[in-house]
Amino acid sequence: MNENITGDSDFIHRFIREEKYLQNYPLPAEKFKDFCKKRSIEISEKELEYYEKEQLLYPLLRIERPIIETPKIKFKDKEGVPRITTEEYSFQEGEIILERFIERRYYDIPWEITQFENEWLLQLLDSDYIWGAPEKSFQEWSSFKGERLQNGSQKILTYYSSYHIYWLQELKKWFTLKTNIAHGVPMQKVIDNYTKFIEDIKPSLISKRNYYDKFIKFMLSIQNVYYQYAQSDSKGTSRGIFHDKKWIELRKKMNLKNELDYLGLSIEDIAGWYQSLARKLEEIFGIKRDDWIQLWKNISWSKKDNLQGSNRLGIEYLGWALMLKQVIEDYVHHEIMDVDEAADPISHQDILKFDAPKMNQDAFLTRIMRNKRFYDPDNQKSHYHDIYKRLYYLANDFLIDYQPKIMLFVEGKTEETILPEIFKWYGFRPEHAGIEIINYEGVNKLISTSESLRQLRELLDTIGREDRIALTSKPNREKLNDLITDLGKVDIILSNWSSFLTYNLEKWQIFPFFIADNEGKICQLLENDFFFKFDCTPYNIPKRLKYVWGINNDNKPFTGKDFELANYSSREIAEVLSKFLNCTITESQIQELRNNNEGINKIHADVEKQKKAINKQLFDNLIEKYHQTKDESLIQRPFFKLVHDLLQWAVTIHQPSNTEIELEYRKQIKKMLSEE
Repeated sequence: MNENITGDSDFIHRFIREEKYLQNYPLPAEKFKDFCKKRSIEISEKELEYYEKEQLLYPLLRIERPIIETPKIKFKDKEGVPRITTEEYSFQEGEIILERFIERRYYDIPWEITQFENEWLLQLLDSDYIWGAPEKSFQEWSSFKGERLQNGSQKILTYYSSYHIYWLQELKKWFTLKTNIAHGVPMQKVIDNYTKFIEDIKPSLISKRNYYDKFIKFMLSIQNVYYQYAQSDSKGTSRGIFHDKKWIELRKKMNLKNELDYLGLSIEDIAGWYQSLARKLEEIFGIKRDDWIQLWKNISWSKKDNLQGSNRLGIEYLGWALMLKQVIEDYVHHEIMDVDEAADPISHQDILKFDAPKMNQDAFLTRIMRNKRFYDPDNQKSHYHDIYKRLYYLANDFLIDYQPKIMLFVEGKTEETILPEIFKWYGFRPEHAGIEIINYEGVNKLISTSESLRQLRELLDTIGREDRIALTSKPNREKLNDLITDLGKVDIILSNWSSFLTYNLEKWQIFPFFIADNEGKICQLLENDFFFKFDCTPYNIPKRLKYVWGINNDNKPFTGKDFELANYSSREIAEVLSKFLNCTITESQIQELRNNNEGINKIHADVEKQKKAINKQLFDNLIEKYHQTKDESLIQRPFFKLVHDLLQWAVTIHQPSNTEIELEYRKQIKKMLSEE
């Protein structure tokens, strides 16, 4: 009896009932042959039939087309033209019935099983018209032909998955005989010897098939969520068919442990497949330098999808590897080696153990070499973990250009640390959506030089009044006032920021967006003083381009002027602060901060020193509580809504690809900047 691996009844039922086919449709045998041919693998129906008969490669599923019988009437209309209709037709005077008959046709099944076919799939499944190939004894494919009806004679349809090509490529290597007639060995003898060899190794090939069958089942089980990662380019443009909201819901519900347990797999198995694909890529692309994989990753899908031959097969494997990379990272909760690094001569278990940013600097691995190349000794930062900075260097190397869509300016390390985590919750890294987070490190970095001098003058006046001594002479005070006036006109800091934002918006259509605490200085700056230019016209920051805690979110669900108080309850903050400060902080203390319109830094001097860690713990606690309670209100906090809106906006921003589009888009930018 055949082993039920790929096509067992329970898996097929689960596959259809949970609509796991939506992102990557099953392919009819004819379409599967075309799919393989485009990827340099020639396969015939006879070969597919042979592999199934020998238990070497099973199709994904089969569908029997029931015969539909419909009563019909042939008649002549008033003009004497013969026509056919159903029994429900209301005959008119002068129309003549010629005969009544039963029309027989096979149930019409579309070649592509898409998101619109679930209802009839379930009906066929419940009526036992759908099954996995190993569930029934082998039949000659000629028996799948039925009587010839109006819509053909194909009674039973055979479907494969695109993932079958992975094992099929291996089979083709074993079953393709290559010889050289110059050797002088009689051809028949060569064929006889090779036939015997194939018969001897068939048991081991069947055993190996089990390994690939599990790979196929796992990929089919997780593709609704992870296929988008295989079909996305560096800017996050996806070929997936889902509406964002549906995909986000599916991703939130994805439970990798359940999928692994159902198939009897471990995360080590997934790491093994990941490494196998990485090594396949080296073979297919003939890689001489590691950056070529990075180049292939970042080419747009509209270009990659037009490829033919082995390169197109390599793109397929690259996409699957990216799927598995994301699966592993979601499971182990840290970054792992990239695709071109996983092929290094290490065990696949080590792929799980290596936390890439913490890897031993003495190790001779691709990532270590990159860390050295991308390391900034002045700022002690590796740009390799900033995907856009890494791509920037790579793009320069290959004479390719790129730009983000939105520059997201934040006040400090809190937002810089937590906002990327919220983007990940929605299934994105901010840079994948074209959003670059820039920390301007506090409002004072945006205040103009003239404002600083005003403060100095006021301080001198205060000291003078207190000491009853004139600290400056009248001529010096006049010089100071003139300097303040002149600097106010030049406004050095503001001018630099204005030029920076103006240049990026004018030349590249990169939008600035500001996130800030509700403090007097920053509010005044964003409301009145701060501006940039577009087409030589100055603009204040419109509402669309800023978000101030305690104003934009109307102090809901919590009251507070800063990031923590706006997004977490007093109890949540008190518990985490108590842990980090090693003392008891009460809810009433946090509530007092809200009442006094103060931030959590007022609690203790050590809060500022541990701000990043405190916020990371607050966020982790919130997510853990959501997983435990499934309380949707927990993920409706203001920072979730903010990131969701930013993602929705980023999707609508399309960088110009020609002059016509650019000119039209500039009109849209002007309209948005003029909005109140």
